[in-house]
Amino acid sequence: MWKSLASLFVAQIALLPQSDDLSPVLSRLQNLRPTLDRIRQISGTAGASIGVIHDGHVIYKDNLRYRDVAAEIAPDSQTLYGLGSLTKSLTAIGIANLVHEGALSWDTPVKDILPDFHHKDPCLTNLTTVIDLLAH
Repeated sequence: MWKSLASLFVAQIALLPQSDDLSPVLSRLQNLRPTLDRIRQISGTAGASIGVIHDGHVIYKDNLRYRDVAAEIAPDSQTLYGLGSLTKSLTAIGIANLVHEGALSWDTPVKDILPDFHHKDPCLTNLTTVIDLLAH
């Protein structure tokens, strides 16, 4: 379910406008609410919180249904969620965007990005690439 939510949001915000006018993006995000709530219902998830950050600023946030069903308490920005493996797919999406922009390649050595990356085996330190880490 979470991968579906992540994919849906990435599809909507992957091409943020270069201008300061984010109203088309905000409109698309707001229009997604019924779909997100339907995914939440189908998956049996009690509640969800969604936030989108652009250039270091929160441009959109929404909270769906309940964090505590019995007490009917809505989630908020402080609600904690178990994300499971969602972080892996979001990391891969972020790296894919950097590859697409030419900032790095799938074969970029991790040590070139993270100078403090060291393994006890020097061969692994020197040869581990971005794709290696994502293929675990």
